[in-house]
Amino acid sequence: MKVIILAAEHEEFQEHPRASLVIEGRKQLEKQVALLALLGFRRGDILIAHNGVDQTLLSALQSESVDVSISSGSHETLILALQRSSTDDYLVIHSDAIVELEHLEDIIRAPNANTVLSRSPLRLNEPDLKLSTRERKVIDWSWSSEKLPHPWEVFAGAFKISAQACAQLQEPAPAKFLESAVEGALSFSRSGTFATVARNQKVPMADSDSASLRGGSFASLSHVTLVRKSATGPGFEKVRDEFQWLESLPDELRHHFPRVLESSTEERRAHFDMEYYPFENLRSGLMTGMVSAFEATCLLKSVLKFTFESLYPSKKESAPDDWFYQKHILRLFERASEMKSHSDRIRQLVESDILIVNGRECKNPLTIAGEISGSVPLMSHLNPKFLYRTHGDLHFQNMLLKDTIAFNDFILADPRGDARGNDVFYDMGKLMHSVNGKYDFLHTDQYKLQIDLNSPGTSRAVEASLTFEDSLAMERYETLRKDLPELLRPHFEVGEFLDPDWHFKALVSEAFHFSSLMPFHVGKNGSEDRGISMFLTGALLFSDLEEKLSDRSVNP
Repeated sequence: MKVIILAAEHEEFQEHPRASLVIEGRKQLEKQVALLALLGFRRGDILIAHNGVDQTLLSALQSESVDVSISSGSHETLILALQRSSTDDYLVIHSDAIVELEHLEDIIRAPNANTVLSRSPLRLNEPDLKLSTRERKVIDWSWSSEKLPHPWEVFAGAFKISAQACAQLQEPAPAKFLESAVEGALSFSRSGTFATVARNQKVPMADSDSASLRGGSFASLSHVTLVRKSATGPGFEKVRDEFQWLESLPDELRHHFPRVLESSTEERRAHFDMEYYPFENLRSGLMTGMVSAFEATCLLKSVLKFTFESLYPSKKESAPDDWFYQKHILRLFERASEMKSHSDRIRQLVESDILIVNGRECKNPLTIAGEISGSVPLMSHLNPKFLYRTHGDLHFQNMLLKDTIAFNDFILADPRGDARGNDVFYDMGKLMHSVNGKYDFLHTDQYKLQIDLNSPGTSRAVEASLTFEDSLAMERYETLRKDLPELLRPHFEVGEFLDPDWHFKALVSEAFHFSSLMPFHVGKNGSEDRGISMFLTGALLFSDLEEKLSDRSVNP
């Protein structure tokens, strides 16, 4: 499926295009493209049909665009856009439509190949197209409320259309263009061809393919007015551990974590229901521009204050001497060995001595892990003295912000549930990987990967190029990447967590996280590229640390 955004304006709107209107600090068109990126659409899959959108904005969005000159309306704009694009199923969005992630997701996931986003009417004489439906199928439509039996629904600015319907829409070319693209699509189809999805009606029990719930493990999520997390087989223990961890929290910590409503464990099966929190997570907020870098910094200050002053000290015990080896090194080797059998492509990647990424020659993360484990001084330096009650998966998607004014009002979702506790640097590595290694862009497929498994003239080497697409969101992430060390520093300068080498340990943890994530991301989007990109990022991060690792192997 590809996307067409209808951004051509009538002459009266030319001076102030609606696509360039600023809403909550962000241009409307920029927000729409960012939402589509979170749903997995690459920039090349998004075509903006316009007649005068600012070229600077179009360049920054990095999407395809076509200037349709002056058109008679969105119907003609759609036809002109389709004539200049490939034959595919399309998601069509009006540039002035105020839609959220869940609205677009509901259209895409709707079983009918042709689906219209609708809403309940707010008044009798609304100017938008009215839709008469029967059993969620459109049977008639009109601009006048007097021509349709009540109740009717109102078109809400987006629809999905199949490749077959697109072809019918173009041939033969209409003798007269209608005012609205959706009216044109409805007019060239039989009654009942288009279904509706209401933006004010939730599809029951949406599952973990939802972009707002999609995680990086074997457990699945679903929600109605609550969230159900469940697993059978792989992931069973994690789900069980998570709800037991949440249920064991002291009362004074529970206000910042999801409330467990019901839980159950059977043989190799576990699930629990949590209260659903309809709040923006920090990742989507930053991606869409609904949360600024400054607001994210304020939230992170509050989260770090809570974790270091309340959560971590609430439980503490001595760490085993082999904790670092078991948690990071052994896990990396086991997961890499598991992935070898997935495909020849991944086997070559895992077995390569050298990874050349963006022109940099990097050692394989497995080689670095072997070198670390072979250094007694370095292993002693990296192994924690104590384990604490930590979140265990402290990245931006798991931070739910209730209000951009009250930054201390947040929920930390999806804790890992380590009953014995964890090294605080495990959390710090997770936090770093959101901004430093750009996990959020990799996880939402906002990157470009080119890989050559047989680089000529290089012994056992893989050569790859890994770049990122969204330069607008990247600016906010770059600001946070620069600010994060200063946010963390005060917590390691005095008190319980005093550690002069805190930054190095956080970066080592981050590199291990990336290097061992491949099993959770290979095949999740029908491709191996995301998992491979995670592994390559681990190689880049270890390469950045190689000199420091060597120094601390001798003098930690």
